[in-house]
Amino acid sequence: MANLNIVTLNVRGLNSPTKRALTLHELHKLRADEAFLQETHLKADSTITIRNRHYPTGYFNSYTDAKSRGVAILTGAQTPYTHTYQYTDPN
Repeated sequence: MANLNIVTLNVRGLNSPTKRALTLHELHKLRADEAFLQETHLKADSTITIRNRHYPTGYFNSYTDAKSRGVAILTGAQTPYTHTYQYTDPN
C-alpha cells in the first residue's frame, strides 16, 4: 500500500507572488501529495493561480469579491488522480 502525504496550511493570504512561490516551494520540500490551503484571501473573480510543475492541479473557492476567507486544494504531479465530477454551489 502506498502512502499519501497530506499537508494543510493556514497561509493568511496568497496575493503576493513571492508568498505564492514560497508556499509552493515549502509544499514541495514537505513532499506533499495533497495540499489543503486555508485563508487564501483571493477574490472570487481573481485570475491568480496557485500552480506550478509540482502541483499542476488545483481547485479554489473564494467568498464573493472580498479579499477574505478562501481555500485551495492542490494535487501533486505524481499523485494518481482522476476528476469525475464537479459541483458549483449557486449560492
